[in-house]
Amino acid sequence: MIRIFSVSNQPELKTAIMDYVVKSWKEIAEFFFEQLEQSMLPEEDIQDTFVMVDDDRIVGFYQFLRNEPIRNLESTPWISSIFIDEDYRGSRLSELFLIHGRIRAGKLGFREVFISTDQINLFEKFGFTEIGLDIDKWGFPTKIYVANALQM
Repeated sequence: MIRIFSVSNQPELKTAIMDYVVKSWKEIAEFFFEQLEQSMLPEEDIQDTFVMVDDDRIVGFYQFLRNEPIRNLESTPWISSIFIDEDYRGSRLSELFLIHGRIRAGKLGFREVFISTDQINLFEKFGFTEIGLDIDKWGFPTKIYVANALQM
């Protein structure tokens, strides 16, 4: 059974998700860990890291961030670092993360939620609209997408 957990609400997942990120997507580990630590602060009310679990196996993760590491710092909040395990790709599990992030944005009182990506034709099919280009903190071009937050 697929479930999504908040690491800030279940800190016992922290070590497991850190190990999983290093094993699965090492290139983002430093940024991911910085955001994970930020989301664990008691005063943090927006940022969080979410883990997707199938029974007891971690099969994916994403982060919900106040700001993405790009030049555009006015837009908030962001769905970031979406990852689905190779064994689970093609099952539309990334859509569950996108819906989860849009609902979270709505619950926090936001009207929109943003994604920064180099993917083409992925997020449009999930209700996101491209609104422009930017440069990330590593100097690479990135597309910016927006979707309405979901009110539940």
